[in-house]
Amino acid sequence: MEVKEIKKKVEKTFCADNGKRFSVGTDISFVLADTGDKCIGTIRKIKKKCIIIDSIEINGKPLPMRDLYAKVPYLEIQPNSCAYVYCD
Repeated sequence: MEVKEIKKKVEKTFCADNGKRFSVGTDISFVLADTGDKCIGTIRKIKKKCIIIDSIEINGKPLPMRDLYAKVPYLEIQPNSCAYVYCD
């Protein structure tokens, strides 16, 4: 009898209120509820109450430090503002 080892990889997915799904490594854009700033970033971690993003742009301007990251609580994201980011 041969014994096989099974490895499972669990990947978290962020499901936005507008039905779009995002996973680690994908680019996301959204609007901050408090300030109205438009943010773009790459998702590095998905947690229960927040996402962690890097390569951040705010209102079309990249942050000066490319290795900077931000912790964005889900409650700070304006409803129905999450979108996919495409590059040509």
